[in-house]
Amino acid sequence: MHFKNFKFYIGNKVVLTLKNLNINSGINLIFGPSWSGKTTFLKLLYVLSYKKDPKKFLNNYINFCGDVKVDEEASFSFQEFNLIDELNVIDNFNLFLNNKWFLSNKLEDLLNYFEINKSILNQKVSWLSWWEKARITFILTRLKNKKLILIDETDSFLNEELKIKFYKFLQENANDKIFFFATHNKDAVNFLKPTTIIYFD
Repeated sequence: MHFKNFKFYIGNKVVLTLKNLNINSGINLIFGPSWSGKTTFLKLLYVLSYKKDPKKFLNNYINFCGDVKVDEEASFSFQEFNLIDELNVIDNFNLFLNNKWFLSNKLEDLLNYFEINKSILNQKVSWLSWWEKARITFILTRLKNKKLILIDETDSFLNEELKIKFYKFLQENANDKIFFFATHNKDAVNFLKPTTIIYFD
């Protein structure tokens, strides 16, 4: 992934400038207050990762200039969760995952790690709490096994113990993944010691 003379606008305001940045792996923290443009920037990266025309995503209020190249297809864990409420959890996994090997071989380990009882798989998504949905969404994102993983404030939905486990999970998987992790939590900056910190005002 490469940015050169990149500027990201919301309205007439430049909210992000990246002069020359190359990213091949590691934890890349997107840090800033709520409503500063972090989520919108993640969504732009997702669109670019699938070689879609960003003009169909952007409008006159949101724009960018300069060079940006995203080589890897992305998976995402956004605050909207992007799960189908009417289906149970396991049906969501089966619907969205092409790689069934990861589903059968990695799911139980991830459920255990993030302290989710296996019985949740048979529950409708609509019955789950926000805290459960956040973890299920991140697990689904990880099971897609993409190199580029976009994460939008997952730590906001976790208690202190699970937040630390989440940060450790990112650290343990950072060598062969590119994480873009948006947060306004200063604990993430202090704990993760990220490869790159991208600041939004």
